[in-house]
Amino acid sequence: MILSPRTQRLKKLAEKSPGWACIHPWSHLCINPNGSTKLCCHHTNSDIGDTNTESIEDIMNGPTMRRIRRQMLAGQSPNECEKCDRIERIPAGSPRMKEHGRSYAEEIRDKYIATTQPDGTAEYSLKYWDLRFSNICNMSCVMCNSDWSSLWSSESQAITKGFTQEHIDKDSNLTYMQWQHKLTTAKVNQTKDFQWIDNHMDQVERIYFAGGEPMIMPSHWYILEKLHARKRFDVELSYNTNMLKLSHGGKRALDYWQDWPHKQVKVQPSIDETGERAEWIRYGTVWDTVKQNIISVRDAGIWMEPMLSVGAYNILRLPQLLKELYELFNNKIQINIVWNKEWRLSNLNWEDRQSVKPQLEQLHDLVSDPGVMNQLYHLLDSEEITSSKLLDRCALLDLHRGKNSMQIIPGFQAVNKRLGNRYEYARERYLNKQPVEKMKI
Repeated sequence: MILSPRTQRLKKLAEKSPGWACIHPWSHLCINPNGSTKLCCHHTNSDIGDTNTESIEDIMNGPTMRRIRRQMLAGQSPNECEKCDRIERIPAGSPRMKEHGRSYAEEIRDKYIATTQPDGTAEYSLKYWDLRFSNICNMSCVMCNSDWSSLWSSESQAITKGFTQEHIDKDSNLTYMQWQHKLTTAKVNQTKDFQWIDNHMDQVERIYFAGGEPMIMPSHWYILEKLHARKRFDVELSYNTNMLKLSHGGKRALDYWQDWPHKQVKVQPSIDETGERAEWIRYGTVWDTVKQNIISVRDAGIWMEPMLSVGAYNILRLPQLLKELYELFNNKIQINIVWNKEWRLSNLNWEDRQSVKPQLEQLHDLVSDPGVMNQLYHLLDSEEITSSKLLDRCALLDLHRGKNSMQIIPGFQAVNKRLGNRYEYARERYLNKQPVEKMKI
């Protein structure tokens, strides 16, 4: 495979560092809702620290981070970096390479990586903060879970109410819901110490706010006010938000964002559908409110790029949806493919999936990364699966939420017909507080 000119340039920049170094261990921290820390959002395997019990300083020069630095400088890819290593072996451009193209990368390479001690101890400069301080959220999206949504935690408890433990143990959907609720207490970071934020406020150049929903997190507003007070309008702010709220506690995001230069604030709304379909997929959505908020941010001149999670619930409408979102946002759309077993594309009838391909092939110019479309086409061509997971999950959620997804989401009725009206069977069983038996294939 021939690397693109941009990837070749980033590869050369990465090679300026010794070994297999990424700038993250010297410049970045990713904090998750339970207080755990990762090397970055692509990090796999175990955590590198816990903000509930350790200071940022202890984490940045703790045993795990020191070991990661030693491995990188010795030319090895740590287990935590499996994703980048796999991508580079294709070979293709990896997130590690991309980070070496950041404006501050040369400073990190020359001042911090180059002066790392033999045991991995190093000075560092936290240029990039990836902050997911809490799972507090005002939506329970079908593809999400209580790791990232407090509403899922409370809703899952209500869904299992009235079922015996024996029935829960016999039903994978009910077992999943019970597990969701049990995660509740561990997933909201209650850390009140923001001193590290004040300590590193002069270093930061990029902040990514996610959640949960950042717009209802006190930590987000604390940081935004601090940046604004110090006139740190050079800091790039990125948001992953559901756009249901633009204000909180008497504060309005646009009152702050308008003082940042164009494209220094980047808003990536999670929008997977419009109207009633949006309200089913991202439960808690009030589409008229979300749409008006999008228009308000767009008309204020703030850069926005929608993040569209593609699954069985919207793939058959994707051609029309791309056009609608492009018109609404005046920008291209970023596509994220959903892999959850309940919502993967292969649950839908093969003929239905094939029907959208010719239309999508004409719309690559509306997608920010057209390369992801090849992956999408591969999944559209994949073999049809005979699984009732989609219908069983729909029946359980619809009964609790007072909805009928068979009438709302295109393609679901056809799957239900193929599987012998499984949806009605599952809904009736759940209505009578009975477990749903596994489908015989």
